[in-house]
Amino acid sequence: MKVLYYCLRKPGDLHGRLSGPRRSSRIICKAIQQAGIQLTIIDKESYSSAYCASLEQEHDIVHTDNPDILSDQLKRSFIPDVIGARNWAPSKYYRDFPGGFFQYPGYEHAPDKLYDDAIWIRNSFQEEEFKPALLKKIRIVQPAIEIDEIYPNENVKPEEKKYILWAGNKERWEKNWHIMDQLMRSVELPSNYEWLILNNYEEQDYLNILDHTALMIYTSQFESFGFQLFEAWAKAIPVIYPASLWGKMGFNGCGGIPLSANSLEAYQVALKAFLAKPVAAQEIVGKQSRDIVCRDFSIARLSRELKIIYHQAFISKQSPSPITIPNS
Repeated sequence: MKVLYYCLRKPGDLHGRLSGPRRSSRIICKAIQQAGIQLTIIDKESYSSAYCASLEQEHDIVHTDNPDILSDQLKRSFIPDVIGARNWAPSKYYRDFPGGFFQYPGYEHAPDKLYDDAIWIRNSFQEEEFKPALLKKIRIVQPAIEIDEIYPNENVKPEEKKYILWAGNKERWEKNWHIMDQLMRSVELPSNYEWLILNNYEEQDYLNILDHTALMIYTSQFESFGFQLFEAWAKAIPVIYPASLWGKMGFNGCGGIPLSANSLEAYQVALKAFLAKPVAAQEIVGKQSRDIVCRDFSIARLSRELKIIYHQAFISKQSPSPITIPNS
């Protein structure tokens, strides 16, 4: 099978600046290749309508997760076989975002024929967000983590790890930086620990720092997925995070140290409990979190699911939905 994949961002390597879309594209490409499928990758920078129109005819499956490219495809009346996966945060947070942030790219305005002809991939969804015709076309596929490359450093013992880490973009409202700022001011760490704040950092630097991190503090209001959190778990690091992080779109069986409230007081209590038994928390909670990531978020699992979806899409192409001619 030959798959043409239009990715949201050019797949990045481990030496680039931390970017969810680049990381997501890289992982999807690895999953497709792991399935033994011949793959052609096109990103927005290398996209050309005329060139890609001919390229699409040479492939068995066309998979698009770039909304700009999808819009261009629709203008020339081309519908991909697979659309997604897109990781959306709960829509209520988009409505509440200061300044009226909207749920780009507005698939609710897409032609109804898309619902008949394309399989849509999402990590999860709320039914009220979509037209009923689309619900039967949605396949839930959870993202993946590169667990074969991201694993605990056995050379660093739990008692040698010193960082209490926060990583994110302070300027983004949903990252809730002010809670971490207040937490650092209100809790005095023992002498063998220190706060570490990563802001606008590179991916490999982040992974290296995780090797020396005893605990991660994750204060986000919401996440569509949250690669940093799952990568910390892959490194067997306990993470304090709000249980409401994904709204109604939570991932089953997640580990770490979930909080019932996303409040300063809740973080203070959880942090002090960790500091009372830090080694035990790293060995027990950290191991449980790593096991969950390996079980549910491997590229091998994603590869199997994409292979099934491509097969379903290919079979559907052989017997396309009939064209309905309206009464005159």
